Amino acid sequence: MSGPDYIGGPVWEHRRRREVRLAGLREYRGATFFDLRIWHEQDDGSLIPGKGATIPLDAVEGFHHALSEWLGRNRPARSLRAVE
Repeated sequence: MSGPDYIGGPVWEHRRRREVRLAGLREYRGATFFDLRIWHEQDDGSLIPGKGATIPLDAVEGFHHALSEWLGRNRPARSLRAVE
């Protein structure tokens, strides 16, 4: 699979059909940010970007805190599993 250049590789991956959701650090025009994006797998194995979000590094800790609080209040019906 060829595709996005995540610094040190993606920190999270979730596959569904021919979509790959990836999250991790990326660099663009000299700026580093946290990227959460859907990538679409092509027949040749390459990935093209789709919808996503970029988060400034100084906002990642706040995002983590908000997501942790939300998970504490809204546990999904099925258990969450770690991606290895």
